[in-house]
Amino acid sequence: MRAALLREFIIIYRYENIQSETGQITKEKKEIALLRAYRLKSTGQNKEVAKELFDSQSIVFQIRYFPDIQDSDIISYKDTEYKITFIDENIWDRTLKITVQKINK
Repeated sequence: MRAALLREFIIIYRYENIQSETGQITKEKKEIALLRAYRLKSTGQNKEVAKELFDSQSIVFQIRYFPDIQDSDIISYKDTEYKITFIDENIWDRTLKITVQKINK
């Protein structure tokens, strides 16, 4: 992977249980990492797949290998939050392809 392709920035968040002094447990969003990423574009060869990706508002990012990412994490990209649906590891060039889907609020 060429470093010049990594133009976008994504922030990875994780919800963690925090216990207060009174014993109440609440979930708090904690920033795990700020990473550079490459947003992969759909080739458009299969029009139904491209339409499905557009309708579901999914994006595929390619990043350098980062072992701390989990499926339960949340990614923030251009002030929009996405949940991780699939992580594809490529051991040959030490990259990850992360498929995310927009969280509707």
